[in-house]
Amino acid sequence: MKIISLFFFTCICLTEIFATDNSIKKMWDELTVSEGCLISATDIKFSTEGSVFRRKNWQRLIDLTKKDKGFFDYLINLFPSTKSTKVHICNWENSTEGLLAVFTIQQITRLNWNTYDGNNPLIVSEKNKNTYPKYRRLKKILANKNACKELQTYYSKKYSDSQKKAEITP
Repeated sequence: MKIISLFFFTCICLTEIFATDNSIKKMWDELTVSEGCLISATDIKFSTEGSVFRRKNWQRLIDLTKKDKGFFDYLINLFPSTKSTKVHICNWENSTEGLLAVFTIQQITRLNWNTYDGNNPLIVSEKNKNTYPKYRRLKKILANKNACKELQTYYSKKYSDSQKKAEITP
């Protein structure tokens, strides 16, 4: 009986995990093939007015990701992706999935990538440069396996910290 119960419990848990993966993947795929512009949303200091992040379907993704670590993990694992999307970076080119995932996570955490406070030499060097467009510096970071991993760790920690604060706040 215990074995049967364990089997059903495992099946239910795995079904829930895969359902989350499928729903975020499906949502992400739909968003990245829809045309749109980031406008100035590559930097959270500026308004997202007119950007894809103001659309209801993007707001839904952001809201769900704030509440669901599985969604957050899915997005953060996209950082190294160089697959092109239909969302363009105003005046330049279409965003890659990796760049778009970072910009989405910036909306969730309210932290720009250049607020990184670690020691990775490539990230530190790129964040301190005054070259434009800024997203090309981020693209260089995401192309470097170690720097990309470090940026993922940075955002994961910030996300976890914000979740802990949300649990404490009534």
